[in-house]
Amino acid sequence: MTARHGNSENTPHICIITGSHLWRNPRAVKEADALVEAGFKVTVVGPLISEQDQARDKILLQNRKWQRVASPNLLAPSLFGYRRFLARVKKRLSILVVRHFGLSLAGSLAYSIGDTIRSAKKLQADIYSCHQEAGLVAFESLSKKGFVCTVDIEDWYSKDLLPEAQKDRPIALLRRLEKLALQNAKVTFTTSQALAVALAAENDSKLPVVLFNAFEWAGRTRMDGQTRDRKNPEIPSLQWFSQTIGPGRGLEELIDAVQLIDRAFELHIRGDGSDVYKQALLSRLPAEKRANIFFHATTDPDALLSRLAEHDIGLALEQSVPASRDLTITNKVFQYLQAGCAVLASKTSGQQDAQTCFPGAISLTDLDPKAIAGALLELLADPVRLEMAKASALEAARTSASWEIAARQLVTIYRDALNPASAK
Repeated sequence: MTARHGNSENTPHICIITGSHLWRNPRAVKEADALVEAGFKVTVVGPLISEQDQARDKILLQNRKWQRVASPNLLAPSLFGYRRFLARVKKRLSILVVRHFGLSLAGSLAYSIGDTIRSAKKLQADIYSCHQEAGLVAFESLSKKGFVCTVDIEDWYSKDLLPEAQKDRPIALLRRLEKLALQNAKVTFTTSQALAVALAAENDSKLPVVLFNAFEWAGRTRMDGQTRDRKNPEIPSLQWFSQTIGPGRGLEELIDAVQLIDRAFELHIRGDGSDVYKQALLSRLPAEKRANIFFHATTDPDALLSRLAEHDIGLALEQSVPASRDLTITNKVFQYLQAGCAVLASKTSGQQDAQTCFPGAISLTDLDPKAIAGALLELLADPVRLEMAKASALEAARTSASWEIAARQLVTIYRDALNPASAK
């Protein structure tokens, strides 16, 4: 398989394919930034699905040096909104067929994925970087046409989500595509050593390259220096964040742990979630324990670091099931390090990897209220230890946990992939 040089320029063209809005796939955005800064031409192909997500994408796209191709564009004007309606109906029908008949339909994984693939093919890029489940589907189609592809397996897609949610996913298709990618892609990437070893063993392939979900140390120069969330600087401040506030994310165990801690502190929970669920969490506590718990909506990616840096401890209380969640290292761990927060993480395989790499910054706990409370008390009761952990977090973010180091690794890999001598 050899690289195609479809562009009229001498500059190699890399097309990154994602199945989600840009702000929801920071790994693809960081890759695009790194490659364009290294001198590549970069185009990111992915969907426009909702106005709210597009508003965040617009902010993210400001001053970027790469191009974004919206495909499918469900927000494009159409008679009575038929394009958006039809795409949603097709995806919903695909999910129903998967759930009730067990058929492996790629349409259940992303909106109008065929449009995404066709738009990507038209670019005739030298290399295609395939992200998320949509990227796996695109890899099969593109590789059949002789295009050179890398595949980034951010999660173990065939072993992701809980059993009830898996009923809506074409698991057999995902397994087949994962194996195809791991055995045939020019390069495969993943997020932790634990996940790399498991993927290689399951699919009889070589180890994927481990590329941490790290963040730029230079990003700290763009912090706004404001305090918008934290209320009382005289007491320690804890934080948990994700895109979604909901069950099965360690929040129930965290709130029950709060009940067991007799020291004053604030707890800030950031993400999109229902008021009903938030009230259900608070109802687990007596009234006097609720006063210092605060909920915040998700924020724009460029403002997130500033908000995280207001706090002292970042919580990464991941479940050990499914396997994907156990083996990966989530973005939040690296964002906490970049923010200079001590990290308390549950003992998943991936987070144990992270603690081995950054022992001074990360403490581990069982996902149990008593264990969480005990681990938090060790930090809260020892201000010197807490400050040392925060300093270790900053040092890790500046050195081995920085995106600058990961970006250099990524650029080297792409340059090697474009070298004719490296062609398979």
